[in-house]
Amino acid sequence: ALLRAAQDQLTGAYFDGLRDRFLHYFRRFTNEPDIAFDDAMQPQLMRDGLSRPITQFSSGTQSAAQFCMRLALIDLLFRERPFLILDDPFVYLDDARTAHAAALVREAAADTQILYLTCHSSRAVG
Repeated sequence: ALLRAAQDQLTGAYFDGLRDRFLHYFRRFTNEPDIAFDDAMQPQLMRDGLSRPITQFSSGTQSAAQFCMRLALIDLLFRERPFLILDDPFVYLDDARTAHAAALVREAAADTQILYLTCHSSRAVG
């Protein structure tokens, strides 16, 4: 009961900020109009009037959502962004989503040190 109460308190304290930051980043990848979160704070996309877990979508959509969630958590938990190491984070993204992701990395690099590793020249961020 104590653990559940602590989890509810923590979720309540961070949920709105995490959702807002996630949406800020994720909407740069997609035009999804309706995004909700389940009790475990996992994104749900609305399709055909139904809320579906992100795990039911393509690897690229899942990868984009995971990247956006990480950026949202960093924004929420740190006053100054820490040094980031990105090890081929966009391998499952198509070209359009890779361009959006690269723009996010360049934007973050303005005030954060980033080590970006990739094995694909098409995924290089300049």
